[in-house]
Amino acid sequence: MYELFIFSFRTSNIAPDRSIRVSTVFCPNPRVDGQTVNEELRAHLDQATPPDKILFLGTEACRDAFLGFLEPDAVEGLPSTTRGPDAIAAVCLDGTGALRTVAGPGVPFAQDAVRDLRQQGLIQIFRTRGTVSEAPTMCHYEIPSGDHCEKFIRTANALVRGAEVAFSGFWLLTYLEDSVRHVYTDTAGINSVVYAALELREQVKPSLRRPAIDSFGSHHGLGSFKFDAKDESLFVISTSTSGSLAKRMVSDHQIDPARIVTLFYVGHPEPPQATLCDATRRAGIEDWGVEAFSIYPPDSCPLCKAGSYCIRLTGDQMVPENPRVVPVTIRKPDRPSWLDRVLDDFVGTGVIQCHRRAPAGKQPLELFLDLRPCFDAPLVQDVPGSEGTRFERMRFLRRLDRLWWQTAPASVRRIVYIDDSVSSLALAKRVERHLARIGWTTPPDLISSADLTKSPEPYVLEDGSTLVVAGTLVSGRGLRAVSQTLRQVQKNRAIQYLVGLARPRSPDQLEETRADLQFGEEPQDYDFRCVEKVSLPESYSGRLSPWLEERRFLVQLREGFAADESFVRRVDERINIIDEGEATNGVHDLFWRTVFGDAPLTLRPGFAFGSHLDPGRHFTQADVYFTMAAVLHSMRIGEGSRPARIQHGYQRVVLSPENFMRFDDGVVQASLLRAAERPELDYRSSEEDSRALKNVLESIFTRMRENAGEATVEFLLAMAGKKLRLQRAHARELMALVIETPDLPAVPKILAKFSLSQLGTD
Repeated sequence: MYELFIFSFRTSNIAPDRSIRVSTVFCPNPRVDGQTVNEELRAHLDQATPPDKILFLGTEACRDAFLGFLEPDAVEGLPSTTRGPDAIAAVCLDGTGALRTVAGPGVPFAQDAVRDLRQQGLIQIFRTRGTVSEAPTMCHYEIPSGDHCEKFIRTANALVRGAEVAFSGFWLLTYLEDSVRHVYTDTAGINSVVYAALELREQVKPSLRRPAIDSFGSHHGLGSFKFDAKDESLFVISTSTSGSLAKRMVSDHQIDPARIVTLFYVGHPEPPQATLCDATRRAGIEDWGVEAFSIYPPDSCPLCKAGSYCIRLTGDQMVPENPRVVPVTIRKPDRPSWLDRVLDDFVGTGVIQCHRRAPAGKQPLELFLDLRPCFDAPLVQDVPGSEGTRFERMRFLRRLDRLWWQTAPASVRRIVYIDDSVSSLALAKRVERHLARIGWTTPPDLISSADLTKSPEPYVLEDGSTLVVAGTLVSGRGLRAVSQTLRQVQKNRAIQYLVGLARPRSPDQLEETRADLQFGEEPQDYDFRCVEKVSLPESYSGRLSPWLEERRFLVQLREGFAADESFVRRVDERINIIDEGEATNGVHDLFWRTVFGDAPLTLRPGFAFGSHLDPGRHFTQADVYFTMAAVLHSMRIGEGSRPARIQHGYQRVVLSPENFMRFDDGVVQASLLRAAERPELDYRSSEEDSRALKNVLESIFTRMRENAGEATVEFLLAMAGKKLRLQRAHARELMALVIETPDLPAVPKILAKFSLSQLGTD
């Protein structure tokens, strides 16, 4: 079904008084049979708008075949619009390079009509074959000219179907003079177009000698390439966005610009004169091409300045360079701007929790901030001076109570709390205490968001105002649902929103939520206040938390080593700890204990991200994990002038092995191992980084009895579960070292043996 290239286009340059739609049947083979024509044309017409005319197109060698197709009833299944005697025509390219009507009604093929036919046919190939390649997020390309851009054109993508390649070569015939002895292309990927053009020429001029075809390798090969017989040659450029290659050929090699033909062009300036297809979307032909894209000099590229990663395209085939491994070393300035405030408020209070039981039907939350104790604390105004508990002196609560006094609606009649947040009801009751303190004798109604959205009819309110509170906000879905309902039942539109802590994945996500909630008949019709804003990994991202991953792996490992009673006993104890952590909110026992001594991993003095805190403040394991997870997340999404560190096909971001030397506390190392994403701990692509980490782990594993080796089991667990991955030889050396350790307990020994057995499956 691919012997013909059939396409439809619209032109006002054929009919004298109107624009018509023409379905063109390009036939590169003079011996095509009628059954093939009928099958392929019917398949096209079944999917296309019925045309006004059908046009057969080919070389003069197709004349007899075309005359047969124009016989009555030769072409079957035509729509009613093309059944008349003037609806089908045949046009052939003769030996002089001119298009002439050979059958059917006379079609005045002026230059404009030829341009429409050529342009729209080539543009359809260009667009449908995915010729424009766009860079991944936060990436751009360096094209062979040295310039930078976000997209590039790979002409080879357009040359996948024989009839379409022949259609491109058909239009090259005009430039392929009889005297041409040599054809030079900028890339071998378009040589097929030249060969197709030569085959078509042989249909009308079989006695001509075929020219030689060579590729000079685009920009990078132009400087050293020697062109022979330049005055008897044709030069074909695959694609251009600025005409720079053609200009270099003229200036550096004194090539006549009339002998340089560009197949496809997309760019802001007008294309070179000898261009087969200007695929740029321009005024008056909006439905034809694609949007031009900007090209930047490398020394003033705004994409580079914005932190976008530059992917170098190499060779005349425009092949992206091999992925670059980018090791990232965590430093104190990499912390998010909000981290110091949040740690100052919550470290040591139990607010920060891990592996927390989620609402029914959902997986346990990897990170959770339980603000109920904060909201339950006395009002700031009720605590004189610096007295009171840690919660009562908390900056977060001082700001919350101040915000309330600044924005409190005097007419509040009810408080709607989001029932998917365990702290929202506590925040609603805190607001209720505020109102009682200023003398309100009739407290507002407290309404669950579930009750409101399930049955809104009883909650219609003509006057007064509604306050919507959320203890924490993640995605904003709950608030949006309440907003949609309240806009129907709160007739005077007096709605305000108060959020204790927002923790979306990025600031942009919070701004989208804010804009949705505030938008009404006027911009910012509804008031929205938020006490604290942080950015954390999504709780419901579809992936298992590190503790659920661990549990699943331990269950499988237990089955394989069920004969080792000591190992089974320790694994069962660990599974129970994980299960109890889910039920009781994980603050401690998040990580495996030391190999020798069975001591929990604790933070020693001197933690870089806690240096601003009072010496008496003590980090729980959950506090440490939260800190490192927040820092890693901030590095991934970027903040301010810091670019985002994004994983993609051309860049592998890994945690530098140096991190495990700089952060030598086992609890920090364990947090990094669990909070990191799998690609960030995959060192198999870099011999240098794999060897460096192997040296670090060698030091840790040989010092299991000291503080320096306290996270040994966490490292072994990460390697056994194929989250931490080194090159095979390095991993094998490490596992052998562990197995040979004297008096080694069952858990690290079996983890090492299992890792060793799995190396052959990498």
